[in-house]
Amino acid sequence: MSPPPLVHRATASSYDADRLGRAMSAAFADDAGSVYLWPDPDERRRALRWYYGVLVPRLGFGGGRVYVDAQGRGQSVWIAPGHGVGLASGARAGALGFLPRFGMAAMWRLKKLSDTIDALRREAPPPGHWYLLLLGVEPDAQGTGLGRALLAPTVAEADATGRAIYLETSTPSNLPYYQARGFEIVGERRVPGAHGYWGLARAPQHPEPDTEAG
Repeated sequence: MSPPPLVHRATASSYDADRLGRAMSAAFADDAGSVYLWPDPDERRRALRWYYGVLVPRLGFGGGRVYVDAQGRGQSVWIAPGHGVGLASGARAGALGFLPRFGMAAMWRLKKLSDTIDALRREAPPPGHWYLLLLGVEPDAQGTGLGRALLAPTVAEADATGRAIYLETSTPSNLPYYQARGFEIVGERRVPGAHGYWGLARAPQHPEPDTEAG
């Protein structure tokens, strides 16, 4: 069996936005949210490099943490308990650059998508949770255990401190992946006239006590 991929917590100064932007562009090229925001494939490819390689990681650096692997094939972006994703944090991360980059039509689509996720986030998450904002692995590295490795540090910390974890996904095939790791569906919303999102939460888990006699 191959050893699990090595991951580490990135800093804003060490983060390789170019490499990870390309990895995320490949990972989310066919994602329902990506296709909705940027219907044109060429624009989508360029947009995703900025969106998931610059904007989203900045949210993690500002209010949580970012884990990457040494080859820049994948990343997980987390928002810590007590922090959130809103107008102020988005502005600090550079979200105001979306409109001049992509135009008003894409901006309206982003608003509809964001309103849907915000509504789900208001009703579904457990209190005091870690928020998994992004988990992405480039296609050639999927199935290698990298996704699990990118989840592991924060999952272990959440379990140790009694914190739940919450995320959203628009991809039906992701549901069994997360359910196999202790997540349960806690909400569902649909972007008007478009795709849906599921909210999933994972309660803190503890190892089974050793009941064997010493």
